[in-house]
Amino acid sequence: MKIYIEDFVYDLNYKNIVLFIGLLNDNEKELLKKQCEENYLNHLCRWKYIENGSKFFYVENCDLQDCNGIELLNCIQDEYDFYLLEHDENGFYYKVIDQDETDWFII
Repeated sequence: MKIYIEDFVYDLNYKNIVLFIGLLNDNEKELLKKQCEENYLNHLCRWKYIENGSKFFYVENCDLQDCNGIELLNCIQDEYDFYLLEHDENGFYYKVIDQDETDWFII
C-alpha cells in the first residue's frame, strides 16, 4: 500500500518513521527539498548532510533530522520504521506491506 505524504511536518512529525532518499533522482530530490520548504520543515540546513551522506532522515519537533552513525543505530534500537521514499505523478510516498494482503511463505 502506498502512503502519500501531503505535508512532511504534519504527516511525519514524531511518527518514528525514517525515510531513505537514495533511490530518488536529482530532480526528485530538488522537488523534495522544495516541498519540505513549503511545509515549513525546520533545520533544512541539514539537507546537505542527508543528500551527500547517509540518505536517511526523519522529522521530530518539526525539524529535519539527519540520521547517520550513532543516530541511525538509535533509531533501529528505538524500533523506528524504515521506508524507501519514492515519487510518482501524485507526489512522494512510501510503501507499507500489509501482511493480510500478502502471501507469505517460508523457503
